Amino acid sequence: MAEITREDLERRVKRRENLKDMDLSGLNLDDLAMEGAIFRKCKLTGTTFNHARMAFARFENCLMNDCEMQRSNLQEASIRECDLSNSDLGDSEMTEINMSKSVLSKTNLSGCFLNHSVFIGSDLQLCNFSQSTLNGSFLNGAKLMVCDFTAVNAENLTAQDVDFTGSMFEGAHLNSSRMQKSRFNFCNLSVASFKECDLSESQIAFS
Repeated sequence: MAEITREDLERRVKRRENLKDMDLSGLNLDDLAMEGAIFRKCKLTGTTFNHARMAFARFENCLMNDCEMQRSNLQEASIRECDLSNSDLGDSEMTEINMSKSVLSKTNLSGCFLNHSVFIGSDLQLCNFSQSTLNGSFLNGAKLMVCDFTAVNAENLTAQDVDFTGSMFEGAHLNSSRMQKSRFNFCNLSVASFKECDLSESQIAFS
């Protein structure tokens, strides 16, 4: 149960207060303006942020599982060391977002604009990236097993020492990417484009 109301939260955000150690679970924050808001160690389980405007917002060590965040604006936001498992961020604007060292297991990122985003050291197993754009993004050291990258545009991607085991890359565009020492075992690579990619020391096995 949330400790404060939507109206209280809106007032605090407008006053540029840091929100720390608060339970905001289940709040309806749809369409709310939260640009530059700061959340630290907050619980936001089941909260809805659909169409919310959160550019430049910061979330640190927050529990954000089972959230609905469709078509939200998270451009240049920072969501570090947070848990967004089972959350839905479909069709959101997330250009230059930093989600390093976060957990996004079974998270929906389909149709998202993720150009120049940072997922270094994050756990993204079973994520759906289908039809998203990841051009120029950084995934070094991330866990991306059994993910859906169908029809993704991810040119000039940096994904060194990444485990993609069991993932779907059908129709993906990964041209000019740096993917050294990564693992593509049991992946579906049909109709995928890897032109001018650096796959040195990577593993690719189908049986």
